[in-house]
Amino acid sequence: MIQPQELRIGNYIEYNGEIIKLDGSLLCCYIQNELEFPLNPIPLTEENFLKFINWGFEEGFNIKRQSNEFWEETCYLMENIIDGSGNFEVCFSKSKSINDVEVSYWIDNERLKFMLSDDLHNFQNLFFITTGQELPLKTKL
Repeated sequence: MIQPQELRIGNYIEYNGEIIKLDGSLLCCYIQNELEFPLNPIPLTEENFLKFINWGFEEGFNIKRQSNEFWEETCYLMENIIDGSGNFEVCFSKSKSINDVEVSYWIDNERLKFMLSDDLHNFQNLFFITTGQELPLKTKL
């Protein structure tokens, strides 16, 4: 179950077994405890990242896959191709002992590193806070 303060209109969540985009009326009902079912997070796994992220250039980001055999992780570099103001690197660990998603945001050759809880809505929120843009997600999930 997601805490209401974690949510933003436009977040993708699971409700009653379906993946939906959160709108204002549903968020209001959730805050007022008027929903029949809870809102649940979508796990931010590599599989879901590949499934939901829009890989096209029309959203202003070019996405490249990079593997690191030594660290047992796969990373995806999301390059800002509009103005080059900031790039994201999202790394998924293959190690059995680590299940975190590591997100780095590069701006002016400085790296800001974040460890996220493994939820898509948290990544959406972080992306919006740092870039001022919505995460490029596929319109049909």
